[in-house]
Amino acid sequence: MKTHIIQIDYYGNLDPNGQWWKWNEVCDECGKTFRTHDIQTMSKPNTNEKDYCIDCLRKLFSKKYGD
Repeated sequence: MKTHIIQIDYYGNLDPNGQWWKWNEVCDECGKTFRTHDIQTMSKPNTNEKDYCIDCLRKLFSKKYGD
């Protein structure tokens, strides 16, 4: 899940009218924070999609495709 979503200006300053976005990502499976404001994009984050850390992704793919 995406948390602490903020809008920023070109220079990274907090700006409610900024064209850039930053956020943290927390794994929807285990709750571990795996990204902390290292994402900067002009696209508003999709808060409906699930986010997974690499460990949980490995587990999910192992279950689906076998070891």
